[in-house]
Amino acid sequence: AFPDFSALGIPSETLAQRLLHEAGVATEAGAFYGPSGEGHLRICFGAVEYPRLEEAMDRIEHWLQAMA
Repeated sequence: AFPDFSALGIPSETLAQRLLHEAGVATEAGAFYGPSGEGHLRICFGAVEYPRLEEAMDRIEHWLQAMA
């Protein structure tokens, strides 16, 4: 998945690092894929069991709600 987080106004590298350290979820900065990827995150879930994916999405949701 390659969701757009640009509305947060946080560089994708910073966002990926904060999610890792503050929410415990590993993502990849969209900027890695070139200038048009900035503002996005890559979330890889191909080899993840559904309950683990659901937990990661819940962590991201709670982290985003805490930012508001």
